[in-house]
Amino acid sequence: MENREVLIEIIKEQVRLFLLDSGGFFPFGTCIDKQYDIKPLSAYVEDESDSPTSLSLVNLLEKHIKNELLIGNCLLGAIVIDVALKESAESIDAVELRFFTIDKMDTLNLKYKITKDSVDFF
Repeated sequence: MENREVLIEIIKEQVRLFLLDSGGFFPFGTCIDKQYDIKPLSAYVEDESDSPTSLSLVNLLEKHIKNELLIGNCLLGAIVIDVALKESAESIDAVELRFFTIDKMDTLNLKYKITKDSVDFF
């Protein structure tokens, strides 16, 4: 399995846990380091309301990932964002995965449906 596919499977498991436990989540990051280990990445925003915006977290995570790539600590990074997609005037739950390498960024949207005790991706 390629690095990206490994990361996608781990992200799906993390998203399942967050959604089943809390019904949603703040953006988070993860990477594959040069030893091919999966490492979580975090961002801290000092916010008096204790509710930082998703955009501020995404911006900090992106800077962190780009820096880790630049200094060689990370081979592949990803930011995971809970989003809603519009399809035929219908809102579909999804996660947006932003993948980063040293020279490019691309995205993948994974739609999901939450049931009583599972999260199904499609």
